[in-house]
Amino acid sequence: MHQGPFTFPRNQKLKSRKLLGKLFASGKSLNAFPLKLIYQTNSPVNAEILMAGVGASSRNFKKAVDRNRIKRLLRESYRLQKNILQDGLPQDRQWQLFFIYTGKELPESKLIAEKMQFLMQKLIDQFGTKTALDNSSPTPNEGA
Repeated sequence: MHQGPFTFPRNQKLKSRKLLGKLFASGKSLNAFPLKLIYQTNSPVNAEILMAGVGASSRNFKKAVDRNRIKRLLRESYRLQKNILQDGLPQDRQWQLFFIYTGKELPESKLIAEKMQFLMQKLIDQFGTKTALDNSSPTPNEGA
């Protein structure tokens, strides 16, 4: 079955406790308030090039309904923009990414999309071979 560019299949989701533990222990991070990206790379093991996960703090959001909404917004934004990373990052290794929402108020999808694009571009600027967003530069980190 052929997958389109805007899918987020199960095998690209970062769920393994072992992998998540390693990522949080030794991963590096980038910030664009209210989002934080924790990432690391591994030598390729016959798996997906990009693996991603999302999270929201139960300390800031007591209700599971609110946390689930935030995670849904994060996943949707990642799904629509992951082609930026696929085009800009080297494909010779596996990238493990985890996006965490660190704000205290419920976000709007537009804010999430802007900050996620900014973080992705920041990652590409550090490791990428070419700039994926030549024509549209990411918005600067306003007020953070």
